[in-house]
Amino acid sequence: MVNNPDIYKKYPKSQRIKFSEKNFQILKILKNRKSDRFFSSKSISFNELAFLLWVSTGVQRKSRNYKFRTAPSAGVLYPIETYLIANKVDGPKRELYHYSIESHLLEKLKTGDLNQELVYGALEHKCVTTHQLY
Repeated sequence: MVNNPDIYKKYPKSQRIKFSEKNFQILKILKNRKSDRFFSSKSISFNELAFLLWVSTGVQRKSRNYKFRTAPSAGVLYPIETYLIANKVDGPKRELYHYSIESHLLEKLKTGDLNQELVYGALEHKCVTTHQLY
């Protein structure tokens, strides 16, 4: 028999103060978030893509010599870069882009059929291609 520790730290004798659940749209979105292998055929607008990129990693304010992003990072180092293939986006072609955080724009890096590279990079999950394989 394995004696695993509890997943969450608990203080059963402490006073508890419950949070109220506000009816924010973002809460509904986060609560309904799940991994899925079947994707919508509906495309998003270029402006929606721009907002998604900014809200996930864009610069939200500047203070002194620091640029703070929408997601925190220890020491303001931000080790994550965003690369994307604009699949089902109105505007840019289905090519490989880098999101320039500082300039809030896309930099085209590679053109052509990238399905083989995508599948390889996604550990052989064919759901990342443009073809419906499932």
